[in-house]
Amino acid sequence: MHRLLLTNISWIATPDKPGNSRRLYTLRSEDSDTIYIENDLIKWVGKENDLPYDRPDDIHDFTGYGITPGLIDFHAHPIFADTREDEFNLRTQGATYTEIADAGGGILNSVKKLRDRSEEELIASSRPYLDTALSYGTTTLEAKSGYGLETESELKMLRVIKRLHENHPLDLIPTLLGAHEFPMEFRDNREGYIDLLINEMIPRVAEEELARACDIFC
Repeated sequence: MHRLLLTNISWIATPDKPGNSRRLYTLRSEDSDTIYIENDLIKWVGKENDLPYDRPDDIHDFTGYGITPGLIDFHAHPIFADTREDEFNLRTQGATYTEIADAGGGILNSVKKLRDRSEEELIASSRPYLDTALSYGTTTLEAKSGYGLETESELKMLRVIKRLHENHPLDLIPTLLGAHEFPMEFRDNREGYIDLLINEMIPRVAEEELARACDIFC
C-alpha cells in the first residue's frame, strides 16, 4: 500500500458539496493545508494537526504552492505533423478561413503533411506538447484525429494516441474525427467520402477499439 502526505499547502481547491449549483469548487485556505493520499486516492483533506491517519514516510512540502484538481481539456488535436502559424498571419491580413482552405491550407495542409509521417515520427513530435500540457495542470485530454481523412491515416493517428496514452502520464481520450473536412481526392465526390466513412473507416476503428467517441465538424 502506498501512502502519501502533502503538507503546508497554501490553498486547496476541492469540488463543492453536491447540490450547490452556484459554484463547482471550494477554495480552502484557512481550514485545510494537508492532503492524505492512499493508493492514488485522496482519503482526507484538512489541517495537518488533525490528520486521522498514521503519518506516512512519503511526505512532500508544498509551502508557497496551491493545489487544484487536474484540468480536463476537451476538443484538442495533439497529434499533427507541423504548425500553421503562417496561416494565422494570413488571417490577420484579412484572408478568410475558406479562402485559405481553398488554396490548400487549413485542415488540408495538415492532412498532406501528416500522411507522410510515420507513427514513430508522430509520437516523437507530439510528446513535448503533452509534456507542456501536463506542466500547466492538464491531466486529461480529449485527443481527436482528423488530419488523415483516409482510413489508414486516421487509424495511424488513433494508434499513436493509444500508444501515447499507454506511455505518458496524461490521460488521452481518443475521438475519431474522420468527418473533419473533405479530402482533396473527394472534393467533387462528397457522397463518396461519406460512404467511405460509414462503410470502411468507422467499422475499422471500431474493430480495433481505437476510439471512445466519433465526431463531425459542421
